[in-house]
Amino acid sequence: MGKELLSRMFRSKDPRTTVEHALRACQIDFIREESEDENTSHWRVERENLEVQLATSDGIFSVRMLSRVMDLPQEKLLAFYRRLLELNYALMADPKFSVEDDNVFLEVTYTGDRVEQERIEFGIQLLRFAALEHVGELRKEFGVAEDDGDSS
Repeated sequence: MGKELLSRMFRSKDPRTTVEHALRACQIDFIREESEDENTSHWRVERENLEVQLATSDGIFSVRMLSRVMDLPQEKLLAFYRRLLELNYALMADPKFSVEDDNVFLEVTYTGDRVEQERIEFGIQLLRFAALEHVGELRKEFGVAEDDGDSS
């Protein structure tokens, strides 16, 4: 049997360990943040402004990967939101753009009865690709300066 197949067969069933294996496979250094809620876990990645959230309820897992990509523009907000909706439509599936406070994020979410390392790795790659593909264009179009911590 191949080394990769053996690795997959004997992986931990603990979903938190699966998330950490996926982050390591993507060569990401992370910090696991303690949560007061035993059904929720958070990982933070400073280098890519990435946050991974894992929540569980009644045996169903929800994994949410967020990457902060830019500040919300100060002007032309209606045009900006329209552009985000157009991009979300064009992307068809994940990732999607979202806004919270004055921050713009790319987000990948999936729900299932188990946490799969490959899906987390794929989600992170989708975030990276979408940031490279679209964020520079958005910044230029809406006059948002690039800051050091952004992922693109």
